[in-house]
Amino acid sequence: LTLATSSALLAGVGHFLPLARSVSLTALGLMALSWPLVVWGGIQGALILAALTAVSVSGSALLHVFRYQQASPRFSQEGIDAGAMITRHLLASTPGAFALILQGGVGWLCTIYLVQRGQGIEALAVLAIATQWLTVMLMPVTSWSGMVIHEIIRSHTEGGQRVVWAVILRLVRRNLTVTVGVVSCITFSAVWIEKLYGLSDQGLSMLIWWSAAPALIGSIFMIFERLYVCLQEQHTWLICSAAGLMVQLG
Repeated sequence: LTLATSSALLAGVGHFLPLARSVSLTALGLMALSWPLVVWGGIQGALILAALTAVSVSGSALLHVFRYQQASPRFSQEGIDAGAMITRHLLASTPGAFALILQGGVGWLCTIYLVQRGQGIEALAVLAIATQWLTVMLMPVTSWSGMVIHEIIRSHTEGGQRVVWAVILRLVRRNLTVTVGVVSCITFSAVWIEKLYGLSDQGLSMLIWWSAAPALIGSIFMIFERLYVCLQEQHTWLICSAAGLMVQLG
């Protein structure tokens, strides 16, 4: 919650690059710690690493918020009802929250419960690894999601509808270009990745190849999700999500 709130605040004022730089350096440090912590500490070491990740990354984001606040000039708060403004934004974001809850529930049912029940714990492990690589495929476009919202809002306030769609198309091209590059590297290495995990002939490489399609589609839909948020039409996105989740359930 701290990381999400801090990232949103910094993205809203266009101060996302220092945060991204700090989070990247923190992640590199944690990656260097991951091997010795897990090898020497086992499952306890992995839990310690998870705790360090949560605290250090969110703490870094919070530190950037405090630094920005101290460096920024003080603004008059006259005429601003902060409570009413927060309540209004919370109510506006309720459909988006419901969409996330639905996605989490359907994701658990389809990719954990049904897989474990139908094919066993081994298949669940293979699918979990493939899902992690899908997350890596989408990591670049996910990391600059705050910048996407900032650009959409700026285009909406500074220009007309034509300007907004020009920005949307530019963002789609950028997301697709970067995702194609990352997906190509991972899919070409899928067989080697499968051997690295010791899961030859378990279908991991095939799952990684299949993951290329949702990665490319997700890099596009991610922009439209942010667009609905900026237009305060999250109920439309909730309907779209529910329809897609019904297909997934089927």
